[in-house]
Amino acid sequence: HPWDRGEPHQYELELRIVRDDQVLDSMTEVFGVRRVEMAPNPASPRGSENWTMVINGSRVYVRGANWVPPDALPGRLRRGDYETAIGMAREAGINLLRVWGGGLREKRAFYDLCDEQGIMVWQEFPLACLLLGHFPRSTRFRHLLRQEGRSIVRQLRNHPSLVLWCGGNEFSYRRNRRLIDSLHEVVSAEDGTRPFRKASPGRSDTHNWLVWHGKAPIRDYRNDHSRFSSEFGLQSVPHASSLSRFLTTEDLFPPNDVWCHHCAQLEKLERYAGPVSSTVLEEWVEATQRGQANGLQVAIEHFRRRKYGTSGTAIWQFNEPWPAISWSLIDYYGQPKLAYERLKSLYNPVLVSLEFPLREYQKGYPFCADVWCVNDLLTRFAEC
Repeated sequence: HPWDRGEPHQYELELRIVRDDQVLDSMTEVFGVRRVEMAPNPASPRGSENWTMVINGSRVYVRGANWVPPDALPGRLRRGDYETAIGMAREAGINLLRVWGGGLREKRAFYDLCDEQGIMVWQEFPLACLLLGHFPRSTRFRHLLRQEGRSIVRQLRNHPSLVLWCGGNEFSYRRNRRLIDSLHEVVSAEDGTRPFRKASPGRSDTHNWLVWHGKAPIRDYRNDHSRFSSEFGLQSVPHASSLSRFLTTEDLFPPNDVWCHHCAQLEKLERYAGPVSSTVLEEWVEATQRGQANGLQVAIEHFRRRKYGTSGTAIWQFNEPWPAISWSLIDYYGQPKLAYERLKSLYNPVLVSLEFPLREYQKGYPFCADVWCVNDLLTRFAEC
């Protein structure tokens, strides 16, 4: 079960080859038993893909986040690094991590810990970010991808946390049809128990970048009626204590080209932070983190009020592979931002949400709101 639906039971299987009472070889495997299906969203238009996850016969609303490699040099990572990060994910109410196709198949410790913690995994193959072109079409490359895909599936298929395969991130299936169909064949042959999605975004699954990259107002999130939203988010500046670990004193403030070298998109940061005239670094950091947290709150509450019209969300992004000014909820040094703390309420399995017009209110002006109670648990509100 996902952690919010029950105990994630695991079992140990030991196999031994014995001859004349002598053990010639043995192996031990930890596994779980569960069933994964995809059901249609209510009132889905014709041609939509099913985006409601059904685990062990029960619908599950996905409160997810995108997982990127925790370090640009993965050889430095140890089980303890994964244990800390995945523990923080569960503490924030996350029940699914999308292993982004621009990264890698993760180390075994990641999947072992997701199994233990009851966190579902959406696993993408290492194909990503080719919006206008196509991947190599040679027989040699297709053979290489099949070989790599087969290896990935065989290494991961016994992990009960893994609930979905996906061809990769942000490319055209139409321009890469033969390649992805070949990969799908491999997945079906090696693991016929899990759904496969050709690419993300895809039919009924969206990456909403009108807010941030398109500079749309935050209230525009409420116009998003996706069946599943697997990427959305805003940048913020990490705490000054983290900034000072990768910027010199001269470059620390005000924002400058060195910030941009570390991925900061200054014009957009200023737009969503609001007017920031302060010459104090800490106040500038707070303004950007408040803008990120407020944006995610508007989006997440909107999507959760639509349950199961929208059947899940995956914030971009949970973690960070290098010292950067980015969309992450936790910076490279493991320091949580304000949005992470806010997420503990937004991703609580039981959410109380107010819906009201998003505009400036004057003192004394009448205020009205609809109150929503959203329950992702299997118990009634009275029992929560």
